[in-house]
Amino acid sequence: MSIRSVDLQILFSKTSDVERAQQIQQQHDRVVQQQVTDENVAKKVAQQTQVVSTPRPEGGRIEERPERRRGRRRGRERPAPAPQQPPQPPPLTPDPLGKGKIDIRI
Repeated sequence: MSIRSVDLQILFSKTSDVERAQQIQQQHDRVVQQQVTDENVAKKVAQQTQVVSTPRPEGGRIEERPERRRGRRRGRERPAPAPQQPPQPPPLTPDPLGKGKIDIRI
């Protein structure tokens, strides 16, 4: 297939239009990609600096009050319970025969 000179002149003049359209499209694609990247970076920075709120507790209200305040309300104060000591084992007595005792329970 041969191209006439007139057709070649028309095609040649249109190549600059096509080239310009492709450059504009490529530039637009680059701008859109840069905007997406900038938005992602901004979201990431915001997530790193934002304090995550704690979930609100559900259910009843719990209050801790000092023991003194509770005792006055009842009209008396409770004494602090004495610490319990573990029971002491009975003292060992020496065997009169001089032999040791071995206590084995099955």
